[in-house]
Amino acid sequence: MKRKTIESNLDLPLECQDPDLFGEFDEEQKLIYEDGGLDLILIENAAELMRRVMMSGVNIEKILAALSERYQNCGVLPSYSFPIYKGHPSDITGTLDQYVKGIKLMKRHIQKLKNHDCIFAVVGLIVDRDGGGHFASFFKQKDENHVTIFDSMSPGQIYSKIFAQLAKDMFLVDNVKIENRFTDKTSLQLTGGFSENDPVSLEIHKIGTKHERAMIRLQCTESQNHFCYMWSIWSIHLKMLELEPFQIAKVIYENRIDPLTVIKRYIWGLFTHPKLRLIDQIPEQYRDFFREHWPVIWTNDPFRDLYPYTTFFKYRLPVETCDDLSKCISLSYSPLIRLNVDDRIAPTEKTEKTIRCFMSKK
Repeated sequence: MKRKTIESNLDLPLECQDPDLFGEFDEEQKLIYEDGGLDLILIENAAELMRRVMMSGVNIEKILAALSERYQNCGVLPSYSFPIYKGHPSDITGTLDQYVKGIKLMKRHIQKLKNHDCIFAVVGLIVDRDGGGHFASFFKQKDENHVTIFDSMSPGQIYSKIFAQLAKDMFLVDNVKIENRFTDKTSLQLTGGFSENDPVSLEIHKIGTKHERAMIRLQCTESQNHFCYMWSIWSIHLKMLELEPFQIAKVIYENRIDPLTVIKRYIWGLFTHPKLRLIDQIPEQYRDFFREHWPVIWTNDPFRDLYPYTTFFKYRLPVETCDDLSKCISLSYSPLIRLNVDDRIAPTEKTEKTIRCFMSKK
């Protein structure tokens, strides 16, 4: 049966517009709404539209192939996700067969690409049975006997160790170089977007009530920064331009630019790029919704003071279409970024009633 076309309401969460497609509100969304964060719910709805595009088909490979074609003779491995437990690298979920199957697949593709100057891939870990995961990029130069791994999360977390073992098994090398430390306290994606992890401001300042800390944890830009697979592509793009991610990270932090603004501007560039046009894969009735709510952040720390302020503001990012892929990457971390304060959405009585009706459903 053909689905009924639904006209998008820009101020109404997607869970209200099409619950069959987008599901019901979760408990975190309900807390955010009661705290005045309707804008954040809409921002995260736009992020979900983007995620569905990137996790469907071969769009990760499509972007990587475009980079390879544009810059140098590099081979692209298929994106593959390995199921694992949150624990020791040997704790593979399900059966060892899944791990071995993935390694064999990668080895076959690596063999086919042996004559390329370099090989790169975006590799994922499925870290729980609900499908939560984390991604990193692998980069191997033909004349080097090591694999470089870019992991956007904080240094020292277990995922880096698992990625290192994967790289050794895939490429049959003994040495792995892991890039994820940019300052003593943070990385480009400190919490991985996992809302149970404290943002750097709460790590530095152990203050606030339990409720205030919980609301900061749920709403901060680090919680919104759950785009590890896009950070992985971003890092490969830099490598193609003979730039090092840690050097660009230094520019980001020296100019007090929130990493979330960097990755959101980069994703916008890729989604609207004339050759890629990933935005066209978003259902037509939701494209205006995406255009309205994607280039927006919800933050309590617009000037990167790294202090856990309890008041949140809505800021609109300056974004533009980039005709050249190299411009997509340079625009993403431009120090000229200026956030523009935007009016928060005040729901109409009808919108308020609709949202609360859907939130009350069990």
